[in-house]
Amino acid sequence: MVKKFFLLFSAVAAVIVLTAVAYSSLLDDYEEADASVRTSDTAERQMYLVKLNGGYLDVYRGEEDEPYRSFPVSPAAMSEYDRELLSEGVPADSEAKMRSIIEDFTS
Repeated sequence: MVKKFFLLFSAVAAVIVLTAVAYSSLLDDYEEADASVRTSDTAERQMYLVKLNGGYLDVYRGEEDEPYRSFPVSPAAMSEYDRELLSEGVPADSEAKMRSIIEDFTS
């Protein structure tokens, strides 16, 4: 009787341990997948800064010091508010938003 109880107890303990190991493995896989999704979201959401520089609207990507693209503009045709705003730089959190800003000031 004691031997049967010991075997049953050992079997239950083994199932509990195997379940915990499997759960831990699944949790690790989930955390890795979640981190990879967050990294790709960040890469897709490239930050841009549109800034007036003389007669050009310069577009900077991320933390780059050199413009990614430049567009000729006429600062004299802009309102003082727009010139001040663009002199400080207008951030855009997507390429679509950056293109919209450029279109607003170049058309």
